Amino acid sequence: MIALFKAHCSGEELDQHGEFVDVSGYAGLPLPAQRPHPPIMIGGGKKRVLTLAGRHADIASIANVPFTPVNDDGLTPPQEAERRIGYVRDAAGERFATLDVEGSPFFTRVTDDPEGALAPVAKAMGMAPSELRNHPNVLAGTADEIVDLLELRREAFGVNYVSVQQSDAEAFAPIVARLAGK
Repeated sequence: MIALFKAHCSGEELDQHGEFVDVSGYAGLPLPAQRPHPPIMIGGGKKRVLTLAGRHADIASIANVPFTPVNDDGLTPPQEAERRIGYVRDAAGERFATLDVEGSPFFTRVTDDPEGALAPVAKAMGMAPSELRNHPNVLAGTADEIVDLLELRREAFGVNYVSVQQSDAEAFAPIVARLAGK
């Protein structure tokens, strides 16, 4: 499917056949504005798909890490995120330096009271607010704290691409402005 998508974006007549693809006789027109093709994001939580992402994606997403203090493999959420990034890094090799690594915060709050904002979510998830605050899919705190946390995650995990919920986009805009170009 990745090869088909790339071929579709080339504008050349398609002629691809395989187990899941049987296409011929048309060209993918109009050509996309992003050349050679729009960025391809592949993500998930297991080794197989993250290895695929490392080999072929422009953006590798580690998806949502489970909201448990320790998973079945004995890993905390940050350790699980590190393991997932490792799958991508190992598969990407030298190409890892050119990949974007996506982290998608499930919960984002720009607030002066992060503990208060996290308390109901922590209760629902069965985690302590302090555990939740350090979760790879949580961003809660002042704009300064979130900027610092994102910079730490970039250094620790390589996460440089963040997707926030649409409902959080406006509150997150000042953080984007501060990190733009960094």
